[in-house]
Amino acid sequence: MELVDRIFNLFKQSGKKYIQLAGEIGIKSSTITQWKKGKQKPSLDAVVKIADYFDVPVDFLLGRGTFSSDLILVSEKGKKLLGHFDKFDEHKKDIAIAFTEGLARGSELE
Repeated sequence: MELVDRIFNLFKQSGKKYIQLAGEIGIKSSTITQWKKGKQKPSLDAVVKIADYFDVPVDFLLGRGTFSSDLILVSEKGKKLLGHFDKFDEHKKDIAIAFTEGLARGSELE
């Protein structure tokens, strides 16, 4: 997967249009359109802005390191939950997983 593919994958996962995000991170939407068409590559400054915005390592965007290609964006509440989960011993982790699976099944029934 190439740099631009990773960037557009992050846009897609966020559920926002790239034009909307362009304004939020200070990059012209026409510039992003050029990336999508393959006529231009993102500058280092743009890569850093995008990495900061999505809270991902620059190395992930560049395809360096051992990052999963299935990187998932996590909300602030999700990060808080994961922070608590990491502090649990294995038994409590199993309980937490079973509990959240039960909650997920319950929401499917609603």
